[in-house]
Amino acid sequence: MWYLGFDFRAKNSSGFQERKNPLSDVRVRKAMYHAIDVDIFIKKFFISSAEPASQFLSPLILVYDPSIKRLPYDLNLSKQLIKDCWL
Repeated sequence: MWYLGFDFRAKNSSGFQERKNPLSDVRVRKAMYHAIDVDIFIKKFFISSAEPASQFLSPLILVYDPSIKRLPYDLNLSKQLIKDCWL
């Protein structure tokens, strides 16, 4: 399982000591999610021998929730979310 993790505390965040952490805004995190084309990563770096995950748990784990779906890759939505943060 590969995933990105971020410090999204609004104050006293690593790298944003004297100002608000932009990652504390859920729209910024969603914009990043929508901007990553997971299928390209799988094709290029894993030679198509991986599959995208919608959660940290494997479908083999009892509490896995099949109703949780991945958000789509959507650069236009990503750009709009970022614009909305600064309006």
